[in-house]
Amino acid sequence: DGQTDKKVTIHMSIVSTQDHAGLFPYVNGATFNNLKLTGDICYVTGFGGLAYHAKGNLTIDNVDQEMTMRTRGYVVNNDSINYYGGYVGYYELGDGTFVCKNSVIAPDISNIRCQQIVGGLVGYLKTTKIKTAEDGQNIRISNVTIKSRLTTDSKFKQSTGNNVYQARMSAMIATLSLDSW
Repeated sequence: DGQTDKKVTIHMSIVSTQDHAGLFPYVNGATFNNLKLTGDICYVTGFGGLAYHAKGNLTIDNVDQEMTMRTRGYVVNNDSINYYGGYVGYYELGDGTFVCKNSVIAPDISNIRCQQIVGGLVGYLKTTKIKTAEDGQNIRISNVTIKSRLTTDSKFKQSTGNNVYQARMSAMIATLSLDSW
């Protein structure tokens, strides 16, 4: 609505043993603006403040996130990887555009264990290519304050047989993958 001083506050309290938590479990081509996310998420296999899984174009404008997020237990012998992010856990950008601007992201994500990908902004971002400014830049992050607090637990790194399992963490994007579909 163009009025950046009027935000809708959404308070979430999600404690579950199901998959994929967030304001929305899945979005495909979405715009979020003028929101403030508060509350807490305690989850087993992945979460994002706005969406666990996003696909295609995504615009986040004037969205503040001040949530406490706690990952739950994990079985090391399972080969799956879990994704967690302050805004989005797992994001398939493809050849779309990701814009994040005029926002404050301050997630407190704790109990991070092995085989978890955790990003203050996005856990895992998969794209077909990264475009330069001359090509129409497809990943644009501007005027964003990131105050991520990421805390591991005693099972941050574990070994079973010849396998070593570790977590990946970043205040911004934990994994940026240049893949083609």
